[in-house]
Amino acid sequence: MDTTSVMGEVLALMLKQNPMIQELRLYDDRDTIGIGMDLDDIDTSARIIAFSGEDFLRDALKGTDIVINCGGHSPNPFESYEDLFERNAEDIRRTAIYLTEFNQNAIFCIARPPVESLVPMVHEEYHKAGVKIPETKIVGVVNYACMRANHWIARFTNTNAFNVTCPIIGGATAEAAVAVVSGSNPGKNITNPRVLAAIQDGMAYGEEKVLSVRINEDGGSVAHTPAVGTYRLVNNVLKGLRGDHDAIDCAFLRQEEHLKKFLPYMTSIVMFGRHGVYSTHMPEMVGGEIYRLKHNYSVLRAYIHLGESYVHGLPMPAHKLPCAKPCDVARIKVEQDVTQPLDVKILDPSIYDKCERIRERIDNVKPCDTCQ
Repeated sequence: MDTTSVMGEVLALMLKQNPMIQELRLYDDRDTIGIGMDLDDIDTSARIIAFSGEDFLRDALKGTDIVINCGGHSPNPFESYEDLFERNAEDIRRTAIYLTEFNQNAIFCIARPPVESLVPMVHEEYHKAGVKIPETKIVGVVNYACMRANHWIARFTNTNAFNVTCPIIGGATAEAAVAVVSGSNPGKNITNPRVLAAIQDGMAYGEEKVLSVRINEDGGSVAHTPAVGTYRLVNNVLKGLRGDHDAIDCAFLRQEEHLKKFLPYMTSIVMFGRHGVYSTHMPEMVGGEIYRLKHNYSVLRAYIHLGESYVHGLPMPAHKLPCAKPCDVARIKVEQDVTQPLDVKILDPSIYDKCERIRERIDNVKPCDTCQ
C-alpha cells in the first residue's frame, strides 16, 4: 500500500529481493505501473503485479498473506500527535474495512505513524464489522526505534551495531517508547546514568533531529530507516509463516494474558508463527526503565483511547494528551551540534515553516501556562 511514496518504493525494492516472496503486489491511488515494470526487470523469483485506484483495491487485497500499509503522511516537526493521526487514519481505516470484507485472514502490518492509535483503531473496526479476528493478525511496525537504540548503544560502547539487539517496550513515539538497554548486549554493561539517558533520547528523538535537517534542505521526510525496519519485520513474519523458530522482533499489538492487565496495547517482544503472532514477551527491566514505562503509561492510555474513539465517534478529553500548543510543538525543532552530538540548540521555527502550519497554530491557540 502507498507504493509511490519514498518509503513504499524503497520497501518494494527490498521485498522484491526476498526469496521467500512468490508474488509482490503494489497498490496506490496513483499510478504504480511504471514502478512495477521497473521492479519486474530485477531477476528474482518474486512476481510483480501493480494496481492503481480504489476500484482495484479489492483485487489487490484478495488472497494475500501479508498486507503492508506504509508511507502515508510523515511526521512534521510542527504538527501535533492528533494532526498526524487524523491525516493517516482514514487510509488505514479504508484498508481495514476492505480486509474485513475480502481477506480476514491476512496479517495486517501497519507501518504508518502513529501506530499507538492506528492499531487500536483497526481492532475496533474489525469488531465493529463483526469479524472475530485474533490479535495475531494486526501488527504495528516499531522496530525502527530498536535500530536507533542499537546505533546509540554501539556508538557508546565502540562495538559493531550489527551485533547489538535492544528491545523496545511501550510505544513508538518519543513520549511512549522505552529502550530496554539493560536487556541488550553489550548495553547491559552501561551504568553511567548520563549515557543511559543519552541513549533513550537518541532513540526517542532521532527522527525529529533528521526532520529538522531534511525539512530545511529539501522538505523531505524520514523514509529509509522506517523502510528497513518494516522490511525486517515482514521478513520475520515470512519466516514465521514458513515455520522457522527464530522469527523474533519487536512490534506494537494487542496484548493478552497478564500483559493485558497493564495496557491493552503495547510494544513488546514478539515471536511469529504459522498464523501470525505466536507469543509475546516482556524483557526484564531495571529501575530507570521501569520508571520511564510508568511515566509513559498515561500517555499510552490516551493514545490508545484516541484510536478506539475515532471509530465510534467518541470525544477525546484534550487534557489527557501531551500538550500540543504551538510553544510545545515549536520546542522540538532542534539542530544537532556537530562538535557535541548529544547537545542540541533551539532554532527559530519560522525559518522552517514552509507550510505555515505553526503560524496557523500560533494565531489560533495561546500558549499554555505550563509551557510559558
